[in-house]
Amino acid sequence: MRKPLRPCSYSGCGKLIAGGLFCPDHRERKKAPSELGYDHRWRRYAAAYLKKHPICCDPFLRHPNEIRNAEVCGHRIAHRGNESLLWNPRNHYPLCASCNAYQCAKFEGGFGHTRHAPPRPSTDPTLRTAFDKNIYVAEPLVEANAKEKQEHR
Repeated sequence: MRKPLRPCSYSGCGKLIAGGLFCPDHRERKKAPSELGYDHRWRRYAAAYLKKHPICCDPFLRHPNEIRNAEVCGHRIAHRGNESLLWNPRNHYPLCASCNAYQCAKFEGGFGHTRHAPPRPSTDPTLRTAFDKNIYVAEPLVEANAKEKQEHR
């Protein structure tokens, strides 16, 4: 038994579709990670960053009093293709998979959620996290690039 056709969810579009939210005209193609700047250079940088910072900084207090291994080199402010935000070491922090998924869903519109403003540092000293204290600051990118060039010679 087939599902009944329903209208496309795009405002003003009346095309009937069998599944999904939008018709092919209004469905956005998801960009590949390499199109977003996550290429071999990023993977190498992120691996080095996580080696230096192996513990999740738990910026959203998702697992207080629990130490988890960082699996992702996250961005405090979503870069959305902005190269300076993508590569700025002060914009990076180590996250576990849970914190990364939470940030993606809550603040970046991932998994079909509405985008929200990123969290601001807490004024309550009992809720201060590594995110607020900024203890994970990588060496400046210029120095990292200089070291990388020397290694390839």
